[in-house]
Amino acid sequence: MEEPKTLVHMLEATCRLYPSRIALIQDNRRMTYGDLYRAASSVAKAMARRGVVKGDRVMIALPNVPEFVIAYFAAVKLGAVAVTVNIAYTSHELLHLIQNSGAKAFITTPSVVKKFLDIRQETPHCTVLIVTEGT
Repeated sequence: MEEPKTLVHMLEATCRLYPSRIALIQDNRRMTYGDLYRAASSVAKAMARRGVVKGDRVMIALPNVPEFVIAYFAAVKLGAVAVTVNIAYTSHELLHLIQNSGAKAFITTPSVVKKFLDIRQETPHCTVLIVTEGT
């Protein structure tokens, strides 16, 4: 078997070989590689429908939860660039990072979304907002 070339290739290869093995555990929640791949594919399709394409920046402001891994793989599956940031950043820091990175999409939790909404008018190029259920 040929060696995987990217993280997405690695995930796809692992899903083919071990779809029912556990990929992620958080508290009592378990996600198999098959579940992870399906979730990442679903988020990637949702982003694509909203105009995210190869080369776009996708800012991910999520804590250490399965949704972070899903969002990351979804971005790279599209060929987008995942820009990961700390959820503790202030609105001002997020503004600087969004402007500097040229992020087109912002993925975050309900607890962080207010920070983004506070600066949304100053980031007109960041047109896609996805709010996860992860805490």
